[in-house]
Amino acid sequence: MFFEGALRRSRLVDGTIWINTAHPDFRQRLTQSRQGQWKFNDRLCAYLAATISIHYKDQFYERYRCQPERRDQMFDEQVEFICRFETALRPHLPALQQEFNGETIQEVFDEEAI
Repeated sequence: MFFEGALRRSRLVDGTIWINTAHPDFRQRLTQSRQGQWKFNDRLCAYLAATISIHYKDQFYERYRCQPERRDQMFDEQVEFICRFETALRPHLPALQQEFNGETIQEVFDEEAI
């Protein structure tokens, strides 16, 4: 999953956001329990919120043609959206963690499937 030679964190395909769980930034934020289960923590929640927000904001600006005139406004909107999304995502981390632990890293990110 590369874009212009760089490893991509995520990809939007047919309305679905695929997270590259093999990306080093994702992997650095994972921890494991003593039983070997992957644990989702606040750092990973923030990473997911930031990564996912890129696609949401891009689609929003594309659809409504209302991108802010100044870059600082756009970045401020981005940070605001990330914070709101992180708050909304946090209660769902246990379910995401459970689903993730049912699969291996390789199964979750299989470029052939996307």
